[in-house]
Amino acid sequence: MNSPAFRSFDTSNPRIMVVDGSKVVRKMIEGVLRQQLPGLEFVGCETGEEAKAALQAGAVNLVTTALRLPDMDGLDLARYLREHTPQAYIPIIVVSGDVQERLESRSISDDVTDYFDKSLGFNALAAFIKGYVAPETEAGGEVLYVEDSRVVAMATRRMLEKHGLTVTHATGVEDAIAHLETAKAQARCPARMSC
Repeated sequence: MNSPAFRSFDTSNPRIMVVDGSKVVRKMIEGVLRQQLPGLEFVGCETGEEAKAALQAGAVNLVTTALRLPDMDGLDLARYLREHTPQAYIPIIVVSGDVQERLESRSISDDVTDYFDKSLGFNALAAFIKGYVAPETEAGGEVLYVEDSRVVAMATRRMLEKHGLTVTHATGVEDAIAHLETAKAQARCPARMSC
């Protein structure tokens, strides 16, 4: 599926939505983001319903959401975004202090692109977000990306390719191992030689 809206963002003026029930947290995140991304258009929302309404005003480059919102779970908001916005591959990052608990219980859904533990601090969060919307340097190289979720894999692949990486996606460990073994065999015996 092609997503021109995702690729046409102007990352010099990113529009970032932060959904968190705490006004203090939203203000702190906004402050550090503005330091990292001076052209930022910040969209702060207290609830999931506010976020849904704000998305009607225009596309965003990235959404962060707390897991516990006043009116819904952040994962429910992520699911809504995947199902109801034209930006199928928008990065959605969960920002929470209890991410580890959700990871251990395997309750982080495929609708989430990534997660960030609040305990690492807001400056680290700003740098993390900047890496998604305005990386400082272009990377180069090859990545073997193992991910069973096609939605997450496609979003991540597009972001990596956008920054100069060649990405091979494997849906499981067996596929990844087969790819590595094939690559190793080809390296030992180039195509122009008969081995």
